[in-house]
Amino acid sequence: MMFKQPTGRPNGTDPVLGDRRGADGMNVAPPEIERLTAADLMLVWPEARGWPQDIGGLAILDGHRLLADGRVLIDALRDHIGRRLHLVPRFRQLLCLPGIGLGWPLWVDAPSFDIADHVGVFPVESPGGDTEVLRACETLRRRPLQRSRPLWEMWFLPGLPDGRVGLFMKMHHAIADGVAGVATLGAFVDAEPEPPETTAPPWTPRPMPSRSDLFADNLRRRRHGLERALDALAHPVATLRRVQGALPALREMFAEGSAPRTSVNRRIGSDRRLAVIRSDLEVVRRIAHTHHAKINDVLLTAVARGYRALLRSRGEPVDLVLRGFVPVSLHQEQAGEARGNVDAGMVVPLPIDEPEPPLERTPCFVLAVDDGEAGVECGDAARGAPPRAADRNEGRTSGSATGLAGDGTELSGARV
Repeated sequence: MMFKQPTGRPNGTDPVLGDRRGADGMNVAPPEIERLTAADLMLVWPEARGWPQDIGGLAILDGHRLLADGRVLIDALRDHIGRRLHLVPRFRQLLCLPGIGLGWPLWVDAPSFDIADHVGVFPVESPGGDTEVLRACETLRRRPLQRSRPLWEMWFLPGLPDGRVGLFMKMHHAIADGVAGVATLGAFVDAEPEPPETTAPPWTPRPMPSRSDLFADNLRRRRHGLERALDALAHPVATLRRVQGALPALREMFAEGSAPRTSVNRRIGSDRRLAVIRSDLEVVRRIAHTHHAKINDVLLTAVARGYRALLRSRGEPVDLVLRGFVPVSLHQEQAGEARGNVDAGMVVPLPIDEPEPPLERTPCFVLAVDDGEAGVECGDAARGAPPRAADRNEGRTSGSATGLAGDGTELSGARV
């Protein structure tokens, strides 16, 4: 592979890498090194404090084409998923933590990959209702992802009534945020019942970068960081404008201090309970339209009332306003193509001091869902917020809430 030489430097040399000419005298490009971003790192470091950082999703499938004599056709499903893995490169990569002086963590190709380590079957206990399905998901979610493997799992859950099959998928949050997580699941499902067959391109794992390559890459990145800092100093007016643009978000996050002290303000561990609440989106849309509000205003009002009922049941005071963290997607990709962590967030008030808080007390913000699609609507404060900052400030918020739209309708011929 050829790369253009910097002007004015000896042939085949780089100010950081030095001489990178091959045996034939041709210039050799440095290996591609995929470092985690700052947003990704904020989803890795908390694990050292006992905060699991995986995300998951549950879908219910029509199992008539997935089952034979009540048993999941797991080999066929693994083959179907394996043919789509090239669409999600992170699913065949490891999270690597290099040594001191070698820079930030990075993604490297797994030297070997066995899809059976990631796609399996977990039968649901009888009678296979919501309680049993969620209990199965809770059990699978508590199992830590092994750093020696790519950080994802997909489980088919037979045992549901009417021949249905659950699909529980979890991945490390460093792979994707909520919107990208839905898009990742969408890589394995189709929008039409009979999609054309796909052939997986050949995959050969790339070798792990050497210590010298990592060291050189770290030096290069530090040099670029220094150059950006000097450029900021050289253009004080533009720098001041950027700082002023971020001030509303910082003021929103930190100026109001900590959230009210309640039983929900405590560190979250691995033991969590899952629940499903069903509603009619059209009803929610009509309520929002009647009050000249948005769907998320209705949903946050419902969240506030839920908090009120919970705290009242625990004998705690409810004459207060909680602080909720709401992620804001900043993805610019086409629908279904989002990857990685590209989001910010807002801290919004959740008034619980009234039995039926009016929608007017819940601010308009973030995801507006319409006709099954999610779009971003956020103010300047949200756009200026440091990615993933607010929900990592322990005690500053009472909880978080987000809204996502699903993607795809078929998986290996099974309707979702």
